[in-house]
Amino acid sequence: MSAKNDFFSTSDVLQIFRQLCAGLEHMHSLEPPYAHNDVKPGNVLLTYRKGESPLAILMDFGSARPARRQIRSRSEALHI
Repeated sequence: MSAKNDFFSTSDVLQIFRQLCAGLEHMHSLEPPYAHNDVKPGNVLLTYRKGESPLAILMDFGSARPARRQIRSRSEALHI
């Protein structure tokens, strides 16, 4: 987009952020809750329809793990 001197509006940025937060909230509400562990711009797919706000889709769940772990020893805590 920067090569075309095109940028997201503030409204679109907030919409993308809201959608990503909703996706993460869903992951955290699962039983057991899951953590994505690799949220970054490269793991967000944006789709567009002319005249509409972008749709943000969180991808790459290879690092996703159950969010809560019981730590049983000092060595396990240091490893994590």
